[in-house]
Amino acid sequence: MSRPPGQPNPASGPAQLGLFDAAAPAANLWPEAEFIAALAALLPGPHLIRLTDNRSSLITVKPQKNGPLVVRLQRVFLASDQATLKALARFIVRPDRRCRAALDTFLSSRRDLLDACAREGREDSLKARGRHYNLNALLKKVKAEYGLRLPGVRIGWARLSPAGRNRRSIKFGSWYSKSRTVRVHPALDDPSVPEFFVEYIIYHELLHALFPPEPGSGSRRLVHPPEFTRFERKFKMYREARAFEREYVRLRLK
Repeated sequence: MSRPPGQPNPASGPAQLGLFDAAAPAANLWPEAEFIAALAALLPGPHLIRLTDNRSSLITVKPQKNGPLVVRLQRVFLASDQATLKALARFIVRPDRRCRAALDTFLSSRRDLLDACAREGREDSLKARGRHYNLNALLKKVKAEYGLRLPGVRIGWARLSPAGRNRRSIKFGSWYSKSRTVRVHPALDDPSVPEFFVEYIIYHELLHALFPPEPGSGSRRLVHPPEFTRFERKFKMYREARAFEREYVRLRLK
């Protein structure tokens, strides 16, 4: 039996931290594999389901001669509830007025996700492969190692901005919640920077997706709430990463 998005997989091993239990992503999305399996269970006959970032064509159904039914769906449907999932299955098999109305209502309510996908599609400058590190590979590794169910996250090297004369800090990474994008400082694409530190920066930024800022005292926001800090310390080489960070900053800004 399939389960609704945001609920943990009981088969997950103890090595996974289960961060998806502690806090759900802002858009409460299905993990891609589980969404495809749940939808497939509602469809007859052989079929091939693909998820895309195409905003102009949200649903494409193509019968293949002597082959499976090919279904392409925009990733916005990862936010489907069970009723929307059933309406989607009916639309794929035999569309009618009722399922069309249900899907129209769903898409109207998730305009935020569609807009985010459109912004991501325009980010042609997002480059993940550097001269020394491939951020896509490291992102996949970090998500798998720590059990982070964060579908739709993109990653790339940030643009190098000119340093000011009185610069006293370095921003190693950034999380952009609307486009679900991680940006990493290009200075880390260097053989002198250990891989575990780049992984730590990615892990840190992903935690921002799970633990958004909370209201603090006065008008200030608590960017790193207690739960964020607790999970950050579960990074396997947390002490080594923080030590490298301090030394790196000391040498770069002296």
